[in-house]
Amino acid sequence: MKLRQYISIIQVILLSGFISMIFLTPAIAAEAEEVNPDPYEKSNRRVYKFNTGLDSYILLPLAKSYDFVTPPFIQAGMTNFFRNTAEPYIMLNDALQLKMVSFYQGAARVSINSVIGLLGLIDVASYIGLPRHSEDFGQTLGAWGVSAGPYLEVPFLGPSSSRDIFPTVVETFYAPRLSLLKLNSDQRWGLFVVNLLNTRNNLRSIEGIVIGDRYTFIRDAYLQNREYQVRDGQVVWDSFQLEEIEDELDDLDNLDALDGTELPE
Repeated sequence: MKLRQYISIIQVILLSGFISMIFLTPAIAAEAEEVNPDPYEKSNRRVYKFNTGLDSYILLPLAKSYDFVTPPFIQAGMTNFFRNTAEPYIMLNDALQLKMVSFYQGAARVSINSVIGLLGLIDVASYIGLPRHSEDFGQTLGAWGVSAGPYLEVPFLGPSSSRDIFPTVVETFYAPRLSLLKLNSDQRWGLFVVNLLNTRNNLRSIEGIVIGDRYTFIRDAYLQNREYQVRDGQVVWDSFQLEEIEDELDDLDNLDALDGTELPE
């Protein structure tokens, strides 16, 4: 890989971090306070409705068509391939968080899977005891003390936050993982579309777990998952989140009390 490609990626990531820090200054100052994580709920719900319509009428039908024409083993291979292209980007964020064990583990994974695993189509590293992990620049900012800030529903991209929005945009459209490959613009966009359809198709298997208000469920799941990722599994809930969880548990109890009602498996 050319050195200038790595430098370009680092520059874009640092720029997104700088922009995030500017927009998050008020959030950092109020981090110690107990605040509603979704102060823009009204506008977020409008964007969510737009995204849901876009998904229902365009993305989901295309994902179903992709699933119909693509054998399962090829889908699994594509998932492994795109995860392998993400490894250098994950390694960069490992280094920025000073997680050097994870950094070297990532280096071993990408080397093994790229050579023995046919450019990552087969996840050989996981079979020999090198499990995959995930890091991104939003997690890096969180690891260095930047709070998530208000929850945001972003057009075309879905759930995010003031901390994650700029890294998410960069990672989605600039695609630093694909810039390491020697591809022209058409090839990169082709892989972007395949990755999008493959990812959306993989999400179909978990849609049945959504209970109650879909917006609230997805928002809370996103925020809790990001907190889990940033803290490496050591999550501390504030009283607002605990209240939300208690309300959801009450809803589940009410559902269980209904005769003939079964929760999705």
